[in-house]
Amino acid sequence: MTTFSVVRQGDAWTVVADGKRWGRFAYKVDAEETAIRLSTRAAADGGEPEVLVQTPWGEMAELKIG
Repeated sequence: MTTFSVVRQGDAWTVVADGKRWGRFAYKVDAEETAIRLSTRAAADGGEPEVLVQTPWGEMAELKIG
């Protein structure tokens, strides 16, 4: 399973998976959209991706899609 995590880093949001970072976004929704696109690609390649998002309290919660 590949986990795509949307996390806050300083004043920006980024997507982290498998030790890599994708993008630097001013808005969380932009990072979430990127994580969804990456997870869709991973699923098309036969993977079982999940998307987690950092809450305002620092915890990671599953992003509900649809």
